[in-house]
Amino acid sequence: METEIRGDDLIEALAALARNPELLDRARARFDGQGSASPTPPVSPESDLDPSAEAEWRRERLKVKYSASTPYYQFENQAQEEEERLPRYIRPYKPLPGVTDIEQHAHANVKMRWVEQDIWRKEWDGQFRPSGPWQHQMPRPDETQGRLPVSDIEVRMAERNREASRPYHQFIYQVSQERDRIKGDLTILTRTLPQDVLASIRLATSRPPSGKDEPPGAREGMPPDINTMAYERVKSAWMFRKIWNPKWGVLPGMSWMHEVVDDDPAADAPGNTLWAPRAGGTEAASVPPTAPETAPPGMSTSSRRSASRRLDMSIIKDIIKDAATIKDANAVGGAGADPLPEDEAQRAPPPPGPHRRSARSSRGQDARPAGKRQQRSTRKAPAGEGHSLDTERAALGPAHASRVSKRGRPRAAAEPAVQAAPVPAGAPAPRRSKRLQAVADKRVTRGRTAALDTEHVEAVLLDALRALTGLGVTHDDSKLDNFRLVGGGARVMVINLESGYIMTAEDPEFDARSDAKFTAQQYWLAYGGKQPMLM
Repeated sequence: METEIRGDDLIEALAALARNPELLDRARARFDGQGSASPTPPVSPESDLDPSAEAEWRRERLKVKYSASTPYYQFENQAQEEEERLPRYIRPYKPLPGVTDIEQHAHANVKMRWVEQDIWRKEWDGQFRPSGPWQHQMPRPDETQGRLPVSDIEVRMAERNREASRPYHQFIYQVSQERDRIKGDLTILTRTLPQDVLASIRLATSRPPSGKDEPPGAREGMPPDINTMAYERVKSAWMFRKIWNPKWGVLPGMSWMHEVVDDDPAADAPGNTLWAPRAGGTEAASVPPTAPETAPPGMSTSSRRSASRRLDMSIIKDIIKDAATIKDANAVGGAGADPLPEDEAQRAPPPPGPHRRSARSSRGQDARPAGKRQQRSTRKAPAGEGHSLDTERAALGPAHASRVSKRGRPRAAAEPAVQAAPVPAGAPAPRRSKRLQAVADKRVTRGRTAALDTEHVEAVLLDALRALTGLGVTHDDSKLDNFRLVGGGARVMVINLESGYIMTAEDPEFDARSDAKFTAQQYWLAYGGKQPMLM
């Protein structure tokens, strides 16, 4: 250690160096050397930790990383999704009796589902959020209390309740719930959409491909892949919440990721993170796992969490493809069959009455067993449609054209076919604006449908965009192709082409004045009988 020099001693030392230049050179030479060839390495702060403590620290860090699958965070995520879903559902939002806060309503709904699943622990009653482990992570009662089970039934029930919180059972339950939600959404959609759009939806969802049998669910008007839709939605939500283990296959395993970190020390290896699904498929085992930066398919960017009750984009695309046209009253061909040619329509016999068999059945061409007669509806035509039920039947073609004989029927044996009553093209539609009445005269018949004038569609959309611009909402005129305008019906509807979200006039968020985030260019306006509410 060098001596500290102060005061008079410092002056004397400097004077000695001045008198002896060689001493000054030796003092300066100390700073010109390279130093020791083997310096002493610094002590690492981790070298004091033993291997067991370091492994414990690593496991705790992994548990924090994969804590999204714990009851606390799962309840929080599901409650947030429910809170965003309630006011944006197709049905108008109605709070529960005695519940004035939508957050409390969302928490009550999630808790009710957890109780129904038998995964809600009694210790969580009265808590703001569930805490601690899942039920299957808790020690068995006989291991802690030392009592024996009363009966085998009690043992099985206790084991079932204990295993209900595992990923596999929760995933199956959520897929089942999502399937019921999709069916409920479609049921409400059938009550809300106009009849012409509804017929196109049924065509898109229940029409079997050529050469294939009728898909299951076609009778109810449901899409044949409703189970796949529910599965994809739940899986995408799990991946977005970062609770889907990339090591799982088609279905989840029996342990959450925060449980397996003790048995899998390599879980934190580089690249072993949650990954996004490959576009157009359900499995992506060959895709390198990467953290998802965007919302799952079918979710909007602004509402990535609320995807539980959104209609699948395939249905919306079918609506846009098959329902963007309006049926012309004098050119209707039916909701499930193409119209017959004019000569075939002339030879077609009238529909048989309820107590008279058809000519095809009487000649033995009907392959159905005896006793299974096709039931004919006796419903009368609604007033104001301009044609009777028999007129509609006469215009409709056979449901299964391939089963009908191509041989011409004798004209003498058949009664004269009832022709559709002509509907005057210039007759003004009741309760319609002047703009819609003008458009009705510009319809161009294309087969059994008639499309709205493109210029009129753009004009109405531009008016809606200008109205929104006056409210402070920005838009892009170049995105007019994302709009589809459909007439018919009496309700105003808005369909989000990005997420499949549907709003009706009863929805409180339909009024753009109360929601500045309403983006006009992302929606499809469908109205009939009155102008859109945004106008």
